[in-house]
Amino acid sequence: MPTSSFLTQCIYFSFFPRFQDVHNQSFFLVLSSIRWLAVRLDVLCVLFLASTIFGALTAQIGAGNLNIINRLEDREPEKLKTTEGEQF
Repeated sequence: MPTSSFLTQCIYFSFFPRFQDVHNQSFFLVLSSIRWLAVRLDVLCVLFLASTIFGALTAQIGAGNLNIINRLEDREPEKLKTTEGEQF
């Protein structure tokens, strides 16, 4: 084995653990950041869906209550309309 090749191999083996350590640290940081953002996005989606569902239910209940009140008002005795057909 030539000397230059052996020297390069020694340099490579001396630097590789440090480079691998830095790479592992940065990769772990990327994974942690992705999970952190995913949790925040999940919370944001849950809050959005909950507010949308709450608003829809509130609107539906409110519209239902108005509909019931309108029907009750239509059934009051003074407002009832009777149709009398012609008698032959």
